Amino acid sequence: MLLTHAGTLLLVTAAISYVLYRRKGHLRDAAWRPILSGTVEKAIGPTIAVVTLVAMASVMQGSGQADVLATKVAAWTSGIYLLLAPYIGVFGTFITGSNLSGNLLFGAFQQTTAQAGGLSTANVLSAQTTGGALGTMISPSKILLGTTTAGIGGREGQVLRRTLPLTLVTTALVGLPLFLLARTNG
Repeated sequence: MLLTHAGTLLLVTAAISYVLYRRKGHLRDAAWRPILSGTVEKAIGPTIAVVTLVAMASVMQGSGQADVLATKVAAWTSGIYLLLAPYIGVFGTFITGSNLSGNLLFGAFQQTTAQAGGLSTANVLSAQTTGGALGTMISPSKILLGTTTAGIGGREGQVLRRTLPLTLVTTALVGLPLFLLARTNG
């Protein structure tokens, strides 16, 4: 498991790159200190966020909170849940900044809601992750990264105003075929 983990690959790649750059004379003797310091400094925030997110999802799942909530949502939304499922994916990515984190946060909830509502688990989970992918268009971290890269920092609000309607309409187009398919099969 450790040898196949993405972090291991990144660490090995960084070490090899450091050695090669040192040999070519592009790095000084003690260059590893500021590199390591900068890496740790930049990694602390995201690490805390991911650990907290996983802990929160585990507590919600382990305590039964997610199951109770999912059962109530399934009963309340009955036949229209497939229209709403991709929006939960969008929301998960919006608040966490990544589709993976959004899936960690809401995947079990979506699965339980599908089961409680008698819906196809595969359809609901595909709506979750597709919505999560679409949510990257409006994720504050992605918008900030995009505006910074494009050299238009400070215009994040404009970008959000332009991408939000597109995200919401596209998300509806994800849920609609699933909803119609369930109605014809059910």
